[in-house]
Amino acid sequence: MATTPCPTGWRMQTRDVVKVAKLAVQTRIYPLYEVINGKYILGKSTKKPKPAAAYLKLQGRFKHLTDQEIDFIQ
Repeated sequence: MATTPCPTGWRMQTRDVVKVAKLAVQTRIYPLYEVINGKYILGKSTKKPKPAAAYLKLQGRFKHLTDQEIDFIQ
């Protein structure tokens, strides 16, 4: 399943779409993977992941989350 940022539904600025997509992988919230001939292959490994808050706080759909809930997600 692929996921693509939706500026309207995710309540974020259109200019941040690419940034949010990259942060999804860099925070390890959405791991990048491929399936080739039925074999699951994990893509680029993020050795030093960015904090989940970097991804979550750019989007209005997550504005209800408290700092404690963001820490839990982390």
